[in-house]
Amino acid sequence: MKRSLIACVLGLGGMLAAAPAPAAPALKLYPVRGLFQPSNDGGLIHAAFREAVPAAGGGDYFQAEFRKAFPDAVANVADKDRRFTLVGSIQIARASSYTVDKVDGTTDVLAPVSGSLYFTNAVSGEVLYTVAATYYARASVAQGSLDAARRQAMFREAWQGLVAELLARARSQFKPHTVAATVKREWNGLYLLDRGQDGGVAKGDLLSDADGNTLEVVHAAPAYAVGAPSLGKIAPGAAFAKETNADLNELKRPRVMVLVDAVPEGMPAEIVAQLFTDQLGAKAPLSVVQVNPLFSQVLATAFSSTALSNEHRGKRELPDYFLRLGVPESRSFELPSSLKNRSVRSYRTLVTAELVDRSGRVIFATRGADRSDDQVVAGMAVDEASRRDVSLKNALLDLAARIGKELKFEQAALALESHAPLRLQDRDGMLAPGAQLTLFRNIGRVDGIAGEVRMPFFDAAVESVDAGGAALGAGLPLGATPVAAAAGDLALVDSVGGIPAATRRRFAACGPAEQLGALALPAFGELAFNRFASTWRAPYYSPAVFARVQELVGPETRFKSRLAAAPAAADYCAQAVYRIDPAPAKCSGEPRVCQDSATVRITWRIRQGEQVVARSGLETTVAGAGYLDGTPAAARKNAFDSDLLDAAGKLAGDIAAGLNNQKFNSP
Repeated sequence: MKRSLIACVLGLGGMLAAAPAPAAPALKLYPVRGLFQPSNDGGLIHAAFREAVPAAGGGDYFQAEFRKAFPDAVANVADKDRRFTLVGSIQIARASSYTVDKVDGTTDVLAPVSGSLYFTNAVSGEVLYTVAATYYARASVAQGSLDAARRQAMFREAWQGLVAELLARARSQFKPHTVAATVKREWNGLYLLDRGQDGGVAKGDLLSDADGNTLEVVHAAPAYAVGAPSLGKIAPGAAFAKETNADLNELKRPRVMVLVDAVPEGMPAEIVAQLFTDQLGAKAPLSVVQVNPLFSQVLATAFSSTALSNEHRGKRELPDYFLRLGVPESRSFELPSSLKNRSVRSYRTLVTAELVDRSGRVIFATRGADRSDDQVVAGMAVDEASRRDVSLKNALLDLAARIGKELKFEQAALALESHAPLRLQDRDGMLAPGAQLTLFRNIGRVDGIAGEVRMPFFDAAVESVDAGGAALGAGLPLGATPVAAAAGDLALVDSVGGIPAATRRRFAACGPAEQLGALALPAFGELAFNRFASTWRAPYYSPAVFARVQELVGPETRFKSRLAAAPAAADYCAQAVYRIDPAPAKCSGEPRVCQDSATVRITWRIRQGEQVVARSGLETTVAGAGYLDGTPAAARKNAFDSDLLDAAGKLAGDIAAGLNNQKFNSP
């Protein structure tokens, strides 16, 4: 009897039962004997860690501990099992060391080590499970007395603690199951499946049958999905399945790849991405597609010690959306209080996010922030470095909550207006040049599937737009033979917000924010353009996303890319200009308390080439919180700069919202 694919791997204390479906080859876990680190870590990995935990010894330790956690992990991988093999690997992103001097004459030494555990499919490169953690080794010594041997011992402790924490969480959280669907019929070389988004099947999935034949899902509706043959022969009535560690709610959501740009000093981008993913939670409107950035190194090590062949490489489709994440502001400062031996240590973190589609258009933008204060008594408080990590986590949590509340996807069906040339109706301005879309043919009802079925037959890009519609350029036929477009065909377009566009013209940033005057706010530019994107009712593009995608999804991550090299050229660009004029501090009272103030002026210029076609600005006076006379200048500046950034960001958003109604915003 043929057996459909079921994910059966060892879980905590035994076998994880699969969903009730015909039996299939079990997923195999193979721990790679290696300790993987980025070739250019930017100084994030301390030299003493490399000495304390050499790659060979670290790999031996990881593999041995992995086999204790998952006793049925295989010792070798036969090439015939490649499709059912998950490669377990551990990757170190940060290993640092810092000290905190205490008033009693001792020094606290901390050695945090951050890393991630990945379970990656050996053929497709799909990450079925990943978890990240940071483990802190701590010691208290006489000031200046930590020697090299003890520092190395601390790093070994942190490394072993990290491995234990990651494996414990994996044993608890990795509970894969099967999502299965049956081929109902063939249409022009494409295959209709009786499960779609509501059943856990999503666009980009690779589904296999018991004989190793593979379908790639090119479209998923709530009640059905459409697959294109990827490998082997496909027969109506055959059962196809995938293994996943996600629950059904997560599988139903649009998929997004997280791209991290600006990060705080000492914080790896992959840890920021994982922290954000963890904060999204079960009710988020997005499902994150994980990427193993060092997968090529992992596989090279696996090839050298197993029978696994490098000849078989699956290719996954990129998701439809990318989330560009940045942390432009992360600072801390300590201000003395009027009470003896007491002060307040404050943390300010700002994170920004832009949701970008494959054309480079920003369809949603928002931000998150954390402002928290700690009481410091006689020099005693939580160490600053780990507390800044907590502040970052809080800001990412705030960002995730905003995304969950504000981001609402809607789908519209745009009818084909003419087929020679191809033109779609688009009265609300949902499409912009460069947008990628698919044409669908309604084939009516199919037994076993609720509602009418729409089959994709043509991929194309928007070439031009006007007040009533969009013209499509040359595209790529889907299926066995080209299908001519006809009346009744349509495109399905996702949107956010449902507000008609103010104009069909394309906008982008002119460049970095321009500073006038002597006082600089380095984080203002990122915040200003995030505010602009969140309020702008016209197609706004983020060109930086293209380079970041290509950087992250190199050939060894097993993605096939239909992403353009760059977005379509913008018709206009937006230029942010800011000027901050500080006033002399005012002090009074006993003890003397002072207050800083400044005038903040923000201007947006909309340019068409060298010509400024619109300009608008606002100004406000910002008064900072009071501080004791004699407070260190650096602490005063950090505190006041945070207040200035908040005010400048709000002005930038208010001005951009007003510019939506300018005369140049005509179709």
